[in-house]
Amino acid sequence: MNDTLLNTITSNDEKWNKRWKYNCAIFIISYIFMGAVTGITNDSFISYLQLTVPDVVKAIPTYGSIATFITAGILLFVHKFGYKKIILTAPIILSCALITCIYSSNPTAILIANILVNIGAGMFDFIYPLIFTSYTPKEKRTLMFSRILYCNLISQSILTFLNGKIVVWKFSQSLHTSYDKAAVLSENSSKLNSSQFIAYLNSYKFVLWIALALTIISLFCLLFLKEQVQDYRETAEEKAERKAENKFDWHVFANKYVIMWVVIFSIVRFGALLVVPYFPIYLNNFLHISRGTVSTIITFQTLAMVLAYFATPYLEKKFGAIVTIAGATLLCIPLMFIMANGAMFGSNVAWIIGITLFFRSGIANASAPIEGSLPLTFVPKDLVPAYNSFLMVTMSIVGFFTGLFSRFVLLRTDAGYGRAYYIASGIYAFSMILLLAIFTKKYNRSLDKQPTKESKEETIPAN
Repeated sequence: MNDTLLNTITSNDEKWNKRWKYNCAIFIISYIFMGAVTGITNDSFISYLQLTVPDVVKAIPTYGSIATFITAGILLFVHKFGYKKIILTAPIILSCALITCIYSSNPTAILIANILVNIGAGMFDFIYPLIFTSYTPKEKRTLMFSRILYCNLISQSILTFLNGKIVVWKFSQSLHTSYDKAAVLSENSSKLNSSQFIAYLNSYKFVLWIALALTIISLFCLLFLKEQVQDYRETAEEKAERKAENKFDWHVFANKYVIMWVVIFSIVRFGALLVVPYFPIYLNNFLHISRGTVSTIITFQTLAMVLAYFATPYLEKKFGAIVTIAGATLLCIPLMFIMANGAMFGSNVAWIIGITLFFRSGIANASAPIEGSLPLTFVPKDLVPAYNSFLMVTMSIVGFFTGLFSRFVLLRTDAGYGRAYYIASGIYAFSMILLLAIFTKKYNRSLDKQPTKESKEETIPAN
C-alpha cells in the first residue's frame, strides 16, 4: 500500500508508527466489505427470518446475546493468539452460516445459523475497539474510531439501499411480472400463494449469496495484517512502569467508574434492544410500508449515522465526552414518541417515519465512537481484552433477558412494537441522568486532552 493511500485512509501524521497505520488501514478496508454484509444481515436477513422462523425473530435480542456471549469468550484469547488469528475466524464462521441459510429449510438449522451470523459479523464490531486502541495514538483515537465507523456505514448504507430492491427485482423476475407489481405483493407476505411465497423466499436467498461473496472478500483483506506480539501484550517495560505483575488483577475492575459504566449502559442496551432490531419488521409488517421503501428508509437512517460519526470529534471537543453522550441520547426521546405513533400518519407514514428515523438514528449515534473508545481507557493494555469481554458478557446477559421480555411479554400483541418506544424513552432518560451525575466531573473532556508522556506516545500505543 503506497503512502498516499495509507495517509488518506488514516492520517499523514509522520509520528504515527507506519505499521500501526497500515494495520488500521487494512482493517478499515476489510470492515468496509463487512459493512456491506451488515447492510444485508440487518435488513433482508431479518425479514427472511421473519418468513422462515417467526418465533426466533420475536426473540432476536436473546439469540443475539447468545452470540455476543460466545464472541466474548473468543475475544478472551486475543491476549494469547493476537488480533489477526482471532478476527480471521469471523468471516469463516459467517460464511458457513450464510451457506446454511441458503441451502437449509430446517428451522433449527436456520436458528443456529442466525446465531453464527451474529458471531461472525459481531466479532468485527467488538474487536475493532481493541485493535484501534492498540494501534492509534491517543490524540487520534476519537478521529479514527469515527472514521472506521463511517467507512463501515457508508458501505452498509449502499447495500441496505439496494438489498430490498434486489429482493423485489428477483421476485419480479421469478413471477415474470413488473417490478411495481412485485413491490405491491411484498407489502404483505401473508397474502402470497404458495408459489409466490417460494419465489419470495428464493429472492432473499439470492441476496444472501451476495453477502457471502462480500464476506469472502473481507476475509482476503484480513490476511494482509502485520502483527507483532507487543501489539496485544504489554512489554516488560510497560509492566514495570505501572508496577504490574503477570497475574490477572481483578482489583483493576473494582472502581466505581468501571462498575457504573457497565450498569448504566446495560440499562441503555435494554432500552435500545426493545426497538432497534425490529425496525425492518415494524416498518414492513406493521406499518405496511413496501419492502423496497423500507430498504430506502433504513438506508437513509444509516447515512444519518455516517453524518453523525463525522460530527463526533467536533461534538466531543465542543461539549465534552459525557455531555455529548447524554445530550445525544436525551434528544432521541421526542423522536421515539413519533415513531411509536407511526400508524396515525396514514398515507404519509413512509416519508414522516422515514424522516423521523433519519434524525433519531443520526442523533443517537453521534456519541457512538466515544462510547466505544472511552471505557477502554479505564484499564491497562493487557486487561483491555478482558474488560471488553466483560462488557460484552454483561450486555449479552441483558440482551438475553430483553429477548425473553420481548417475546413473552411485550410482543404478545402487535401493539407492543409501538409501546416499546415509550419504554425505551423512559429508560434513556433515567440512565443519562445517572451518567451525567457520576461521570461528568472526571470524564467530560476530550480524549486527546488526557495527560500523557510525549516520549511514550511516540513508541507505544497509549491506553
